[in-house]
Amino acid sequence: MYFEIAVAVARAEAARIAPAVETHWNTYDAPRSRGEQLAACGSYVSLRCFSPEPTCPACRQQQAVYNAMTF
Repeated sequence: MYFEIAVAVARAEAARIAPAVETHWNTYDAPRSRGEQLAACGSYVSLRCFSPEPTCPACRQQQAVYNAMTF
């Protein structure tokens, strides 16, 4: 019973953070150019592709480092 609940919760979480478009993370002062902004992974992406829970692996890593350094 417990295993079934854990599987259901894990699947719901995976579906929630797996959008059709890869999302990125940035800081508020990141450079902008022509409707795009520099993401933490180093690429310029559309302003609509940012999320507090990014799916880009490099952005997730940079966000973890940033959060660890923030007090």
